Amino acid sequence: MTHEEQHKVAEELLKAGDYAAAEATAREILAKESNDTITIAHAHNILSESLFRRGLFQEALPHAEQALSLAEQEQSKELQGKALNTIGLVYWNLSDNPKALECYAKALAIMEELGNKEGIAINLGNIGNVYNNLSDYPKALEYYVKALALDEELGGKSGIANKLGNIGVVYRNLLDYPKALEYYSKALALYEELGNKGGIAINLGNIGIVYGLLSDYPKALEYYASALALNEELGNKDGIARNLGNIGLMYLDIPDYSKALENLAKSLSLNEELGRKGGIARNLGNIGLVYADEKFDGFDFALTEEYLLKAIALLEEIGAKQDLYENQRNLAELYEKQKRWKKFAVHYKKYHEIYLEVQSEEATKQAQNMEHRRKIEEA
Repeated sequence: MTHEEQHKVAEELLKAGDYAAAEATAREILAKESNDTITIAHAHNILSESLFRRGLFQEALPHAEQALSLAEQEQSKELQGKALNTIGLVYWNLSDNPKALECYAKALAIMEELGNKEGIAINLGNIGNVYNNLSDYPKALEYYVKALALDEELGGKSGIANKLGNIGVVYRNLLDYPKALEYYSKALALYEELGNKGGIAINLGNIGIVYGLLSDYPKALEYYASALALNEELGNKDGIARNLGNIGLMYLDIPDYSKALENLAKSLSLNEELGRKGGIARNLGNIGLVYADEKFDGFDFALTEEYLLKAIALLEEIGAKQDLYENQRNLAELYEKQKRWKKFAVHYKKYHEIYLEVQSEEATKQAQNMEHRRKIEEA
């Protein structure tokens, strides 16, 4: 098999979500002596994308940077755009939103210059993800809708599924759970049709989150278990960490404190290994909530305060407002229980300010307008 053929095989394996095989094929290309710089660059890029999708962000970054360097050397604009996109994805997952936006903006400019609609859609969607992380939901929806329109024009089912799932996340964050479920279910159906296990796992987990928020714990745990099994099969540490964290939170609500702490601790450890500040903060806050529950034999207000303050410091650093207001509220409730009224007032005020900013009337109105436009287009 020639390098060119191996490259095509590796790309197909990556699209199908067979990351182990994609990586093995890319490494085979890199192991052979070759003067074909472009093929080597493609192999580095495939390797970086696959490692990223498995949650191995620190391992993915050098390969993406090597792909970018070789692409610049060969003046391959398309490959530069792809590599910049992957580097942006790594920084986004490491909660470095400014660097992620910078890479996506450069990649988007290249794709627009080339007239590559698929690449434009991917980068618009990724920019939307950054704004979603920053809890700027009107801006996130604006980018998602543009990206979705392009994907629908191209008929790319994988892109459509990705954007539908992302729009579902916005609706969940805006507390519109029926609409979130509707979008997650559409995305899941498309990923199942494509046989994309990574996409299936993400949406199973997201559906689980909504059922958890609706207090349907058996259904939530069922979806989490299915998502966790798929992520373990794929070797996706990021997905495993997310599922374990969500399962831990479910056991806190049930409540089963030992299982809650066990799963949250595992998730925290994996997030620390991956360097995901958002995941670290989320788990710190949730572990704090376990110790805040007076029905738990080991409840400890001092430990709760310690965990919540650590979580808040990290969330302020990365600008994740949705999780930030939730942790500010939890800390205010802790001080209320302790009758520490001055501290209660400070943190309740912070919670209320951030909540109003995130759950703004503008964000809800934009979501409703987007849904109205889509219904007209479908009709």
